[in-house]
Parts: sequence; structure tokens; C-alpha cells
Amino acid sequence: MSEQSLKEVAVNHDDIEKLETALDYIMYVARTGGHVFMPEDKKDFKPFLLSEIKRFLNEVIEDCIQENPEGAEIYKLKPTDD
Repeated sequence: MSEQSLKEVAVNHDDIEKLETALDYIMYVARTGGHVFMPEDKKDFKPFLLSEIKRFLNEVIEDCIQENPEGAEIYKLKPTDD
């Protein structure tokens, strides 16, 4: 494996910690209980956390649109495409 490939696989633990915190907060706002199970391979942590953040954030956005459609339209709030 080349030195460049090794650098790409390296996991930034601060980034992972911040993403875990963001996911926790978004799950709280979405009123979603339960747990998420981290992948076994550390290089998959970041994409996994980002996909979960996106999923739960879309739930929060959809709820907000239903609660306040006018505000959502003003701020151009819409869920992201999957």
C-alpha cells in the first residue's frame, strides 16, 4: 500500500467525535430513540456517521416543513435527495 493510500485511510478521531456528537443532537431533535451500531472497519466510521446524520436531519427537516410550511419556504428548507 502506498504512503498516499495509508494517509487516506487514517481516521481523524476529533472528526469522528464531532460527528458522533452531531448525530446524537440531531437524533434528540428528531425524537428518535435507539442506538446506531458503528461499523467494524474504522475507515467506514466517517461515511457511516455522515449517512446517519443525513437521514435523521432529513426527518427533522420534514417535520419542520409540516409544522411551519411558510417558514420552510422562506428559508428554502427542503430535505436532501437520497
